[in-house]
Amino acid sequence: MARIDIRDLMISFLSRRQPIPWLDWLPLAEIAVDTPEQLAPTLNTIELDKQFDLVDLLRMPDAGPLAHTIIITLAQYAGEIEDVQVRQYILMDTVDSWDCTASTLNKIHERLSERVIAKRKCLQKGFELAREITCLERELADIRAKEHDQDERFARVHQLELEIQRLETRRRILTSYNETERRHYLETLQAEIIPLQQRKTELEQAIADAMSNMRTMERTLQEKRNELQEAAQLRADLERQVQEKENELEQRKRELEQRKRELEQRMRELKTARCHHEDVQKRLQELQSQVERLEKEKQEKEALLKKEQQKLEELQKAAQRSGRAELERKIQEVYALLPEDLVDRAVPTSRS
Repeated sequence: MARIDIRDLMISFLSRRQPIPWLDWLPLAEIAVDTPEQLAPTLNTIELDKQFDLVDLLRMPDAGPLAHTIIITLAQYAGEIEDVQVRQYILMDTVDSWDCTASTLNKIHERLSERVIAKRKCLQKGFELAREITCLERELADIRAKEHDQDERFARVHQLELEIQRLETRRRILTSYNETERRHYLETLQAEIIPLQQRKTELEQAIADAMSNMRTMERTLQEKRNELQEAAQLRADLERQVQEKENELEQRKRELEQRKRELEQRMRELKTARCHHEDVQKRLQELQSQVERLEKEKQEKEALLKKEQQKLEELQKAAQRSGRAELERKIQEVYALLPEDLVDRAVPTSRS
């Protein structure tokens, strides 16, 4: 087992708040038997007060023979124990441990001898078992009473030794105490505390200023966030309005395109009507020209007919005057050759 494991095992005993049963010392006793040279160096690695506490646990009345074995092993390597008080404490208790061990062995020897004699008596004739049992029970009661008295005495002794060790440790500490050196150390600490206190004040003020600036920045940041949220809301409203306007413009665009198509259709119809009107105008102009031409021709024919009528009237008068029937007949043939309306206008009286 490594030294660190031995140290952990020792510390585990110190952490217990109740008396340790004697059999629980078995792992440490095995180490004391197998590698006894490791106990003392490992004990030196523990704090001084805990070293005394561990020895006190080993010296408790109910610690048992395993604890005595551990104390005896530490005493064999007492030269390696660094603290003088602990070393003396262990060496002082080693004699008691040897005495306890020897006493225990003697008691065991006596018990075994008595049992051997008792067993031999059991083999003899006329042995009364009841009387033997009574004697053994009486003896056991006496032993328990003596053991109780010894335990009380050992407890008082142990308490006294513990108080002695505590006072000796305190005396050793007070004896080695250098008041002048400690006072000088106190003054040095006080001299160091003044600039440290000033530095602490400056740091606290700097921290307070930084925290104030941080709170101001947080408020500013919150205001900027609120403004950003308002701007985002305004942007959303504007985008919605723009979208609505775009939808309206799109609708107006579609309506204008529809009206444009209608106007184009009407323009095409108007253009067609204009072309038709122009054709009609041209036709009317042509008809007017024809009418004017016909009117002119009519006028010319009427003038010609008027001349001819005058000539015929003159001829008719001349024929009436001369009584020429043949001439009148020719005139009538000329009238027959003329259109009926012109004849009516030219010579109405003759036809009547």
